Amino acid sequence: MVKLAETDLDLGELPEQIIVELRICQILAEQAFTADSMDGVSPGLYMILALIDKNPGQKQSTLASCVKLDRSTLVPLLNQCERKQWIQRKPYEGDGRARAVYLTRQGKAVVRRQADKLAGLEAGVGAHMAFGERDTLLRLLKQFQVAIAAGTPDEAHG
Repeated sequence: MVKLAETDLDLGELPEQIIVELRICQILAEQAFTADSMDGVSPGLYMILALIDKNPGQKQSTLASCVKLDRSTLVPLLNQCERKQWIQRKPYEGDGRARAVYLTRQGKAVVRRQADKLAGLEAGVGAHMAFGERDTLLRLLKQFQVAIAAGTPDEAHG
């Protein structure tokens, strides 16, 4: 079992907090996903590229909203992808200020490689779970997303 840290420090309640455990999982997943990566694609960047692949021509703002990023965070990522010739941006039809985003041939190849890598990682994780636990974990994570988006009970009741 992975611990918060191999240390003599008093960790207090940290190992019992859901957000702390999610953050550790995120760090470990990013490390596994980016290990030996010839493309240098993080899970977050993969998610953006995969969305562009499945939804060519979407506005940058639509992509940002979908992945829960503000535009100021997404645009530098897209700039990086454009420099690597993974995406192409064109004026969005009907709104000259907005930019539509498309994958290039190189970008599609990156998405395929990363999708294969992700499938391998998911299979490895699934091998450590009992039947049905993966589906349960996904359901609970989606439920957590809804709960965290709703805010704390004090925020929800206003």
